[in-house]
Amino acid sequence: MKLENKVAIVTGASRGIGKTIALNLAQEGTHVALIARSERELAATAFACEQYGVTAKFYPFDLTQIDKIPDLVRQIKKDFRVAHILINDAGRYVEGDPIASDLRIWDETLDLNFKAIYHLTQEVLKIFPEDSEAAVINISSISGLTTTGGGEIYNASKAALKSYAGCLYEDVRERGIKVTTIYPGYVNTSMNSGDRLDPEKMIQPEDIASAVNWALKIPGTSCPTDITIRPQRSPSLKAA
Repeated sequence: MKLENKVAIVTGASRGIGKTIALNLAQEGTHVALIARSERELAATAFACEQYGVTAKFYPFDLTQIDKIPDLVRQIKKDFRVAHILINDAGRYVEGDPIASDLRIWDETLDLNFKAIYHLTQEVLKIFPEDSEAAVINISSISGLTTTGGGEIYNASKAALKSYAGCLYEDVRERGIKVTTIYPGYVNTSMNSGDRLDPEKMIQPEDIASAVNWALKIPGTSCPTDITIRPQRSPSLKAA
């Protein structure tokens, strides 16, 4: 897919991976519709994208308000007429005990990490062009490929996304729509900040943006459905 003058919808675009992907696409000449909760941070991302000469509009929105997602996509369609790329990046990390956890937080995590994705994707598929290449790219986590104690709802939400994305690919592949899910290990974002990890040895947000670009630009005769990215060197710091 040639990225110049395409339209990409990017969730989680206010910071971290989502912001970096948005900037990378804007540098390629892609117009961007930016979604996240923080209006101030979204405005800053939009301004930075516009410096590359593209149209960038931002939509402060809480994706857990699932019933309002159709209205959001209608507004994007009004502003851009069409979309070619959907980047599902918004998500949250939460740990918890299966007995003592606040299940309201688990439900909110499931809403954002999984339910919002398939609700948003369904609406965006309706504004993908019929006669042009398009793509849905999900930024998941390596946690969706494994299990860990304390990771019940987070890992489960990412595993559900893997299954959904695989089925989605089978259903839309004949329309020329790519469906790619990226599974990063530790990425140098605020989600992984702390004194147990070396940020310089983590995956960088730019690495994920490069993988997105590659997945989008690969010829239409193939689709990288699953991409696992791990730190080249272990970022774990040994206890003193």
